[in-house]
Amino acid sequence: SQFLKASEGFMVVGDMRLKVQKPGEQTDVTKKPDEDDEEGSAIPSHTLMVRHIGDLSEADLLAAVQAIYPSIESVKVVFDRNTGNSRGFGFVTFYSVSEAESAFAKMQAGGFVLCNRKVAVSFTKPQNEEQAIAASLKLQREQDELQAQAEQALSGINGDMWASYLKFCNQGS
Repeated sequence: SQFLKASEGFMVVGDMRLKVQKPGEQTDVTKKPDEDDEEGSAIPSHTLMVRHIGDLSEADLLAAVQAIYPSIESVKVVFDRNTGNSRGFGFVTFYSVSEAESAFAKMQAGGFVLCNRKVAVSFTKPQNEEQAIAASLKLQREQDELQAQAEQALSGINGDMWASYLKFCNQGS
């Protein structure tokens, strides 16, 4: 239970991101994705799409998301050009893909509710190949930075201890 909270329900092993669940809890693999899943992307990006927000303003959406995850770069609610009314969805951009993944996991785990309405959250899809390449490069830079930080930590005062620990962990997989 504490591990699930600390890991936010996900664990990274090698190149795979795995969902962690309680023993005995079963996942329905036959379940078909609902309409909400088809609109978003399963591939993480630094921007989340939030649907079913009604007529919330950008300030309201920002405040609601910051209550869950405070590190937000920007928020954009999409409005109809003719009427000026909200189209019922918006975008929340984070400073990094890992921050967006963390916020997404928290929203999914708690069932994100705004104004007594459950909203759907998904990662945005790139609109064109340039955006896909840019997102891929940003994710690669983040991973490279994390790898550099890990290598720096392994060369520090407790480097031998951490190297032995990682070697032990990698033997199990």
